[in-house]
Amino acid sequence: MTQALQYATRLTPAAVERLVARGLWERTTMAAACDRFAAERPSAIAVTDAAHRYTWQELKTLTDGLAVSLVRLGLNRGERVLVQLPGGAAEMIVRLALKKAGLVGAYAPVQWREQELAEALRRLGPAAVILPLEFKGHTPATLFERVEGAASVRLRICLEATPPRGWVALPQLLAHCASAAEVEALCALQVRFDEISTVTSSSGSTGLPKLCAWPEAAQLALARGVAERTQLTAADAVGIFCPIAGGGGLMLAVCCGFVPCKYTIAGDYSAEALLSLVERERLTVIATVPAI
Repeated sequence: MTQALQYATRLTPAAVERLVARGLWERTTMAAACDRFAAERPSAIAVTDAAHRYTWQELKTLTDGLAVSLVRLGLNRGERVLVQLPGGAAEMIVRLALKKAGLVGAYAPVQWREQELAEALRRLGPAAVILPLEFKGHTPATLFERVEGAASVRLRICLEATPPRGWVALPQLLAHCASAAEVEALCALQVRFDEISTVTSSSGSTGLPKLCAWPEAAQLALARGVAERTQLTAADAVGIFCPIAGGGGLMLAVCCGFVPCKYTIAGDYSAEALLSLVERERLTVIATVPAI
């Protein structure tokens, strides 16, 4: 029997069945949808950024390999992983891999500093973190090591290929090519439709971050609503021009589990960089925020 994710909510089995009966929730997951898209459209582009392009089949291979690597490193089903990544295709890969490994991804803005990180560590108790060593002149990894509560995190993963002592390089984990048996074993681990799979943060401009728990089916319900309102189809090219850690980017990012179009995730929000992506990728739908 698959172990339940250890994340307490007010969501009861009866409430889940009511949501399903009303057609608001479906008994599927984003990871399952992306794997289906890989079978149906293996050579179609799934996700791009300024430097990378991955097909749906490549996305499946990368997420399978990363999920297996995380399990082999000792992460257990239901544990939380605090993720701070700049915009880019890597974030979609990490999000789907965590779901496949049965891990709860908690996503925080990469701009967070000591106070916000300490509060998140206290409330989440993550088993692992994934973040860059450097970001726009700052050193998130060094900052993390100074934060109260960091010592309790068992696994530290950095975005760069050359990790410092005590850290593991994400590119090394992505290089693992999962065997058929390893992929089969993931089926018993991956997040179910009625379980919490994502935690987002919301704090406005003041105060400590508020953490918002999202069941998997709720994310797909959001995806369906956004896709229907924007009339999104597989022929579209979506540009995500704001952080996925926030609501603006998340609204279209979750659509990757509903519509198999191309998703371009920006990491540089300057007008020149964004307009270049619009032209290069022939984007038809964009998610952004007023400041950008």
